[in-house]
Amino acid sequence: MIRQGKISFKGWLSFYGLLFVFSHCTISPDDTWVTVKTANQEERLIVLPDSSTVWLNANSSLSYPQEWKEEVRDVKLSGEGYFTVQQSVQPFRVLNGKLKAATYQGIFDVQAREHEEVCRVVTVTGQVLLSTLAQSEEQLRLGPGLAGIFDQQTGKVYMEPNRDPNVLAWRSKRLVFSQANMRYVLNVLENYFHIQIRLQNPLLYNCTFSGTFHKPSLEEVLKVLALQFAHSAIYQDGSTYLLAGEYCK
Repeated sequence: MIRQGKISFKGWLSFYGLLFVFSHCTISPDDTWVTVKTANQEERLIVLPDSSTVWLNANSSLSYPQEWKEEVRDVKLSGEGYFTVQQSVQPFRVLNGKLKAATYQGIFDVQAREHEEVCRVVTVTGQVLLSTLAQSEEQLRLGPGLAGIFDQQTGKVYMEPNRDPNVLAWRSKRLVFSQANMRYVLNVLENYFHIQIRLQNPLLYNCTFSGTFHKPSLEEVLKVLALQFAHSAIYQDGSTYLLAGEYCK
């Protein structure tokens, strides 16, 4: 059972209000660009003028022209989007103020949130050229299964195989953990459900967890996770959850 109530302990920040925001679509004053925004807990499918599609994750925004008249197909992203790009002689470019991801055809995911330490581009099919706007001549070529990482602190861009089984969980609706560190598990769950999760006992961060979920509910996952702790309990305060327990089983 998830217990409702105020959560209080040293260093804890409580949330006492709920804010309801609905996604909306706006058109810029010159009637050339459209902006779509999503709220918390919301995903939205956008069909672009060339029939390419974008799944926009929660708390994200995408801007695009009503029609492409230039030699490139540009969109502007803040947050996360899963792109399926139709083939064309015009390159398709995703811009976010610091990064540029370009392709002629393919499927890829772009994570570009200002508050996170890194931006990430993961290629599913096709080839994606990744570069920073500051050094656009230095490009990384990302094939299927590769991830391009941009460190927002250092400004460095590098490439590596995508070894994170949950990087596209928000699209596959599948969560996979194999002897995973508890900090990693909580981070994945926070991003997937768009909530905050804390452990009352710092020793519980040393626990590991293995399990697979398909189209999981938050309550289901938290109950299974709590079983990993002795004498466990779950407390809720708005969109923040506290897991209590004495030690790892």
